[in-house]
Amino acid sequence: MSEYINFFMWEYQQHFQISLQVEAEQLFNNLDLKLEPKVFLIGVLVETRENRRPICVEPEDCGYSVESFSALKELVQELKEVDEENRIFHTHPLAQQNHLERININAYREAIEKILKKQDMCGDFEKFISFPTYIDGFLVFAVLELKKEILNGYYSLTKDKFADRYIISRSFIESTIDIFLKECTVALKDPEKAIPAIERSSDELLKESAKQFMYTVSQAGGNFEGLHGLFESCNAISALKYEGEEGIGKLVIASKDHPNVRLTLELEIPIRINDFRKVRKFLE
Repeated sequence: MSEYINFFMWEYQQHFQISLQVEAEQLFNNLDLKLEPKVFLIGVLVETRENRRPICVEPEDCGYSVESFSALKELVQELKEVDEENRIFHTHPLAQQNHLERININAYREAIEKILKKQDMCGDFEKFISFPTYIDGFLVFAVLELKKEILNGYYSLTKDKFADRYIISRSFIESTIDIFLKECTVALKDPEKAIPAIERSSDELLKESAKQFMYTVSQAGGNFEGLHGLFESCNAISALKYEGEEGIGKLVIASKDHPNVRLTLELEIPIRINDFRKVRKFLE
C-alpha cells in the first residue's frame, strides 16, 4: 500500500484519517451542523528513517503543502529558547526528562499552529491541534478545523484558568474540542486497529465533555469540594420528579459573598448537593 501513498507514515494512515473525519462529523454535528469539522494528520519525522519524508500530511489535499512546514524545526527551537519553563531544572532525572519532553511537544504544537494560521490568515476555519503520538519515527498530530464564524457566535468565557493555575474550558464546545483531540491522541497509539479509530460513541464523548465543562461551572463556587461530583449530582437531581411533575427550580453556582447575588432566604443548615431528594424538593 505504501507505493500509493506519497507522504507515507504508516500503512493504514488513509483509513485512520477517514475514520477520524467521520467521528468528528458525528460528534460536532450534534452541536451545530454549521461547524463543518475537518480533520487531517501531520507527521514530523524525528528519527532517521530511509526513504521517509521529513514532513507528511494526510490527506494530501488537506489544504496545506508540506513545503509550508519546511522551517518547522527551526521555529520549534526558537520557541523552546524563549519558553520560561525551559529554565526550570528538576533534580530527579526522570522528572527532568518528562519536563523536557513536555516542552518539546508544546513547542511543536505551537509551531504547527503558527504555520497553519500564517498560511490561512484570512481563512474561514479555526485550528486545534492534538498532542502527538509516536508512530514509526514520526510524531503524528491530529488537526481539527471548525468554522470560525460559527464558533465565534457562541458565548465563551475570557479566562482559561482557575486561580491563575488550573486550566478550565471556556465553553461547552471548547470542552468537546478538547475531549475529541484527546481521543485522537489515544486512538493513534494503536494505528493499525480496526475501524472505527475512536471506540467511544458521540454520546459518550458529549457526556464526557459536559462533565469536564462542569468543572468550569463548579469552580465559580470557590469550594474545592464542589469541584467533584457536580455533574453527577445535577444529572441525578434533574431526573427526579416532585409530586409527579417536572422541576421548575434553578441552581445558581457562585461564591458565597458574590456581589451580584442577593440572599432573600438563608438556611441555618445548608443542604448538601448530593442530598438529591432534599435538593429536588427545595428547588420546587
